[in-house]
Amino acid sequence: MAYRRPAAGAAAALLTLLTLLTPARGAAAEPPPPDPRADWRVGFTALRAMHLAADDGYLGGAVPRLLRERLAPIRRHWLTPAERLEQANRVLAGALRAQRAQLTGLQRQRDRALLAEADTASLDEQLTTARARLRELRGLAAEDIEVAAHKPLVMAGAGSAEPLLPAPRFAPLRTAREADLDLLLTGALEEVDGVLFLRLDAVDGHRGRLLLSYRDVVRRDAVAVTVDELERRFAPLLTGEPWAVLTVHPEPPQSAVYVDGALAGFGATEVRYLPLGRYTVRVTAPGHEPLERTVALAGSGWTLTPALAPLPPQSITVVSAPPGAALYLDSRYLGVTPLPVPVTERPARLLLRLDGYRDAAVVLRPGAGSPLRVELEPAAYDRAQRQLEERDRFYERLGAVVLSLAGPLLLFTAAGEAEQAGAAGPDHGLLLGGGIASLAVSGALLVRAGVALGDYLEAASAGAR
Repeated sequence: MAYRRPAAGAAAALLTLLTLLTPARGAAAEPPPPDPRADWRVGFTALRAMHLAADDGYLGGAVPRLLRERLAPIRRHWLTPAERLEQANRVLAGALRAQRAQLTGLQRQRDRALLAEADTASLDEQLTTARARLRELRGLAAEDIEVAAHKPLVMAGAGSAEPLLPAPRFAPLRTAREADLDLLLTGALEEVDGVLFLRLDAVDGHRGRLLLSYRDVVRRDAVAVTVDELERRFAPLLTGEPWAVLTVHPEPPQSAVYVDGALAGFGATEVRYLPLGRYTVRVTAPGHEPLERTVALAGSGWTLTPALAPLPPQSITVVSAPPGAALYLDSRYLGVTPLPVPVTERPARLLLRLDGYRDAAVVLRPGAGSPLRVELEPAAYDRAQRQLEERDRFYERLGAVVLSLAGPLLLFTAAGEAEQAGAAGPDHGLLLGGGIASLAVSGALLVRAGVALGDYLEAASAGAR
């Protein structure tokens, strides 16, 4: 055993040397590593407040929050050639680091297996594959890595309720890397002798490079003007491509405006940060024909002033019982029923008036079915008398039902006796048919009694009111 370990160590060293010098054969080359970054992330921090008066403290969060809201419509970032090259280099460098770490781990496992005099054939094969992959990665250039020309833009925040990240005290790059950002907008707000000085910086989230720095004096009564200027300066960093503004001034003023099927607003609408290209604009309004236009945005902006044509007026025929009632629409006399009434966009109150009858008021709503029937109630109408009349009518019809049941009872009895006596024949058939017919009559009378019962109950309910 004293001579086996040195021999085993020499054999292992020789095998390692041969593995390093022998290129992998027959192994298919793997594709270049993919870009794991599916989006482009930007973050906004609160401004670092320095010597601010108590009344001005809110500005440290208000200014970046307003700017974030202004830039929120930007949906994608178009990567410049330099950004794509930098991202490709990062992907390649990350793949090399991961492959070296894998190779080091495999080598340590193989060394432990050799010391334990275990079988290392599987580990040697994995080492050969890992070294071949490392050589492939070393032979790649950044141009071999595929990086998308544009990515969805995501605005990061501290949480769902707070859209801003905390103001960095020292290194903005650390904040950007902790939040995994491609771009960080941060800065400070300082008050000197009652004057507010603003600094806003755009920092590359990977290299910490300052891309843009803005400095200005902030007037307390013109914060919106400052945010307008910040939006104009920093928007190109977020878009990375030319964009246009689509403005729509519809008629009627409260029309709904849709851009490529998505609701953009009501009335005068401005859609910013639209990538250049073709868009479908649809404008709708109640009571008007919808309008659709296709616009090709190729410059700084496009303005539409669509005027929707009104739909032909719809009408509902109002019928009164009895007819001939005077019809009023919101106290305006229209004519005598039956009469067609135009339907308005809003509910309208109709009043029907006829001598000898009580006035009847109904509400005409859009989409109501035609005709609209209104029952007029006599002016000297006695609810108690009607209840008695309906009750007597019900009892009368119920009595007719009871009396009518004697016919089918007698006929069915006679038919049964004839059948028991063995006289089944034409007489039995006639008796059975007559019983069925008389039973149908009783059923019809029962239906009439049911209708009378409904009228009686309705009259009783009206009398109770």
